[in-house]
Amino acid sequence: MPVRNVISWSCMLNGYVTSGEYKEALSLFRRMQTSEVDDVRPNAFTMSVVLSACGRLGALEHGKWAHAYIDKCGMEVYVILGTSLIDMYAKCGSIDRARWVFNNLGPNKDVMAWSTMISGLAMHGHGKECLELFSEMKNNEVRPNAITLLALYGCMVDLYGRTGLIKEAWDVVHSMPMEPDVLVWGALLSGSRMHGDIGTCEVALNKLIELEPTNSGAYVLLSNVYAKVGKWKDARNMRDLMEVNGVKKVPGCSLVEVDGVIHEFFVGDESHPETKEIYLMLEEILDRLNMKDYAGDTKEGL
Repeated sequence: MPVRNVISWSCMLNGYVTSGEYKEALSLFRRMQTSEVDDVRPNAFTMSVVLSACGRLGALEHGKWAHAYIDKCGMEVYVILGTSLIDMYAKCGSIDRARWVFNNLGPNKDVMAWSTMISGLAMHGHGKECLELFSEMKNNEVRPNAITLLALYGCMVDLYGRTGLIKEAWDVVHSMPMEPDVLVWGALLSGSRMHGDIGTCEVALNKLIELEPTNSGAYVLLSNVYAKVGKWKDARNMRDLMEVNGVKKVPGCSLVEVDGVIHEFFVGDESHPETKEIYLMLEEILDRLNMKDYAGDTKEGL
């Protein structure tokens, strides 16, 4: 395109985020800011997309920079942009910052702002605060929507699961007036794994596979659960089902943000420019752990 305006840049950014290419989205945003050809100023939609990419990556420092940029540009943090900030901070694990943004939105918060804050609290296991905020929401005469209710059900399932009350967690799932989503089944899975309830693990994982048939994680985890209890045929069947459904196991990956730079590491990958130093440091850490007689939990390793 000879001339690119804020709409074309924002659409391209949104395309990257929608397709899960979050690092590419942030790289494109940096290009947008430094472009000498297109003198483009980001708008609220642009920044909402950037915040979404930061949240998905768990890149808190990038997210804090984006927040500072919004303030520097004098953008009004109205409900939509404020909700994006709450979501980003919650996904990055900074619940205190999310709550600060939420509180500073004032009395005009809509149902999405309330629901996003409630979901953030539920995501991090803050069950009591989640329920208290829901009561506050009702007192403010804001009508909950499906997202709010799903977050609350997920919160209750998580609370029961953490305390080992798996039957009670099941009862909550079965009492839901809507179909449980990934977060609800994930909460049930987390509690049942924590307390060794293999049967509930199996059901929850099968539901997760139904909801996300292309997500390799649930297949692999269910295969590991079967292997753990000696159901080797079922474990092999899960691997076969992955092939039938065209699902490929994504290599183990971790993202680390250091000084505002996101570093991505895959299992067996040696492409990082400081690979030698990284592996030397890992060996030193392992040596120190071995000196302390530390043994990791490998019961569900592949």
